[in-house]
Amino acid sequence: MRIAITGTPGVGKTLLSKKLAKMIKYDVIELNKEIKKNKLYDSYDKKRKCLVVDIKKVDRYLKKIKLKNMIIDSHLSHYLKNNDIVIVLRCEPKMLEKRLRKKRWNKEKVRENLEAEYINLIIWEARQSNKNVYDVDTTKGKPLNTLKQIINGKGKKYKKQINWM
Repeated sequence: MRIAITGTPGVGKTLLSKKLAKMIKYDVIELNKEIKKNKLYDSYDKKRKCLVVDIKKVDRYLKKIKLKNMIIDSHLSHYLKNNDIVIVLRCEPKMLEKRLRKKRWNKEKVRENLEAEYINLIIWEARQSNKNVYDVDTTKGKPLNTLKQIINGKGKKYKKQINWM
């Protein structure tokens, strides 16, 4: 089974991916590290200070990985083909802002990510190409039980967008 864990930066993807993988004995692919290490990008955006990723290259790279069960941790993982489940982690914007400022992100990058969270961008993008999309609120920091329920087939599919406004 291939599980994509996605969401705006700062929602807790990496921490939850590692904890969940340990509990269910899956391997974690930290996609952002793999993108850098294997040069799965086209260029570098100087203004936004980030890599411009080639999703087709990433998909081809992941096809070569022969793992039966994996969790793909990245804010980009919902763009990938062949995900069995996509879990979109969400966080109330005021809490998310605190988390991003703690990482010492610049104002523009913080603003851009808060805007994405306010408008439900990632959950919308995920639903465009995936059928098994779930959203999990990480604001209060106890989403692990929800993730286990989803993996065990007992979670509730995405029905309604979390609205922060």
